Amino acid sequence: RGDHVAKAKKLKAVTAHHVPVRGLQEAKAPPREISSPILIKKVEVRRQPGATQIVIHTGGLTKISRNRLNNPERVYFNFFNTRLDGNIKKDIQVGGDVLTRLRVRQFDKTTSRLVLDIPANKDIKIVTSQQDSEVVIDMFAPDKKFPLAVKTKPVPPMKTVPVAVAPRPKTASRS
Repeated sequence: RGDHVAKAKKLKAVTAHHVPVRGLQEAKAPPREISSPILIKKVEVRRQPGATQIVIHTGGLTKISRNRLNNPERVYFNFFNTRLDGNIKKDIQVGGDVLTRLRVRQFDKTTSRLVLDIPANKDIKIVTSQQDSEVVIDMFAPDKKFPLAVKTKPVPPMKTVPVAVAPRPKTASRS
């Protein structure tokens, strides 16, 4: 008999914290772990008169934000849940028509930032695309055609074909 009492007290002590108590809120689940940051491996710049293309090589898809600042004129991109490779070139002088300089930095623990210095008072169109492990930023003056785009054959005009339409049948009118 004494053996059962000791076991009951031990069981009660172990399970006591599992009994719900009215008026108390349950403990929240621990925050979800963030996946390990994606590595930004390399930044390439390709220049043509009136246009510049920047290719950022990453370890996978990443969320990106973009903003423009004045004085001096610049555009920056934040790459979330990323970190820079230790060998990445962090400052690139470009000296082009639409981009003068490019800088890459680790903004905080999980955000990398790309800053594009652009000429003052210059209207520039920026197109960003992302596929697999590359982010492509195309910059060009809006008065220019998109020079870095892949040229495609023009679509031939559609032929118009006359269509005969049968007249609607007359319906009897109600009087």
